[in-house]
Amino acid sequence: MPAPITDPRSGRPYCFDCGHRLTNKGICWNCYDRQHQESQEDSREAIERFKSYRDGRWLVDSVMAEDCLSEAQAIAEVRDPVFIGIQLFFDRLDRILADRVATEALRQLLIEDHRATLESVRDFLSQEFKSKKGAKRGPKAKRGEYKEREVLRLKRAGKTNGEIAKILGTKENIVAAAYNNITNKIARRQQEKRRAGLASPDAPPNRPTNN
Repeated sequence: MPAPITDPRSGRPYCFDCGHRLTNKGICWNCYDRQHQESQEDSREAIERFKSYRDGRWLVDSVMAEDCLSEAQAIAEVRDPVFIGIQLFFDRLDRILADRVATEALRQLLIEDHRATLESVRDFLSQEFKSKKGAKRGPKAKRGEYKEREVLRLKRAGKTNGEIAKILGTKENIVAAAYNNITNKIARRQQEKRRAGLASPDAPPNRPTNN
């Protein structure tokens, strides 16, 4: 059994900031609940950055940066049918089309009549038309962001991948891969923050831990 991931500032499997136990990936859900909301300024900046993107490697470059993979590994990841399915599940066709590798992978899967991909495209289009038909006035989170929050909320509430798949209208393997992808990103962000805190001379004193 692998050793539990510890906070580098204390060497213990508890969050140095709030004292809650870390998950086996090193996530502190208490800190996540307090800090996961992006500011409106950050969201607007991210949207404008995506709109101005012209290099055609959005997903490849993102996977290389976020997962610390080589270019060849990132290209293989982006070509994977499950990866394509996750992007469609989170309504991110725009990100696929902003990446040459992902666009070609989707085209080949459709040419080959890849069943899972065809179903993912069908579900994406069904949700797209449904949302346009029932659109209401007022601010609304993008469906991809809503689905991410729902996957996290339902998993943390103890739902199985199969139960979540039925609720969100997708397949069990997509839910499993999506949850793994989301939690990996959360873990990386928190680990980067902990390493930065370890290097800071103004690090706060240790807090009592919760058993």
